[in-house]
Amino acid sequence: MKKENEESMERNTVQYKNRYMDSVMLMSISERLKGIDGVVSAEVVMATPANREILVRQGLDVPENASPSDLLIAVAAEQPEVLEEAFHAAEELLSGGQSCRRERRYT
Repeated sequence: MKKENEESMERNTVQYKNRYMDSVMLMSISERLKGIDGVVSAEVVMATPANREILVRQGLDVPENASPSDLLIAVAAEQPEVLEEAFHAAEELLSGGQSCRRERRYT
């Protein structure tokens, strides 16, 4: 059963066919995305059965045709602009960039 605020969230998953990336790097990128204000959930993973199950349990979208050799970027955010920002940041980080705008700052 979904909570009321979960229904109003923006969700999307981008699939890159046959694009392998190191899992440690992907975990690091996932954590960076989770640090963006307004991102509720974010996972950057290879589409293995175990990772697909994790995405489903988190209420994130999983493409039906995803195979273990595919890279998935799955994000849930409070607003469409935040969702777009998270995908932009993910693509930048995957290409070797280091910036991740609007990171949360803890004092």
